[in-house]
Amino acid sequence: MKENSQSRSSKEWIIDSLIYLLKTKPYSAITITEIAKKAGVARLTFYRHFENKEEIIITRSQYLFQKYFDELNNKDKKLDLNESLLLCFKYWKQDSEAIKLLEKNNLIYLLENTFYLFLEKLIEETRILNKLNPIQKYFIIGGLTHSMVFWITTSTPLSPEEVSETIINLFNLKVASHTEDNTIDL
Repeated sequence: MKENSQSRSSKEWIIDSLIYLLKTKPYSAITITEIAKKAGVARLTFYRHFENKEEIIITRSQYLFQKYFDELNNKDKKLDLNESLLLCFKYWKQDSEAIKLLEKNNLIYLLENTFYLFLEKLIEETRILNKLNPIQKYFIIGGLTHSMVFWITTSTPLSPEEVSETIINLFNLKVASHTEDNTIDL
């Protein structure tokens, strides 16, 4: 069911308010009343949309991932794997301030859980990725999720293009292992 514009606006005001408040105080010290007041909505409106503060973060993540997914599914342009990864890293980079706030408050797991579910959906709906076995799928899901979080939270100086290229090069290791000496020297 599609939500109406007033409902969507109220949710976005609440989400923005929590992120704003996280810039000045720890998550554990932020109350529902403060969030509602900052958003300019009643507590009842808050509870109409969210059960608790964690749900705000999950909803925010779902909105971001859906926006990315919609762009991937844009019928006017077909993206290859490298372009899809690059687009994903660009989305995360735009949200780096909020991601760092989540990590600072030990809430990154909420983002990771949402990203896991999103990647599962993406893999299921992508013809070539859907052919992977479960071990391969979860390797990609876990590796990509943790790589993204590490990249953002450690302020690694790599650009989204460089990170995407690094991951694509990892996928190319199978090709390299058949053409080079694939022994491990310790």
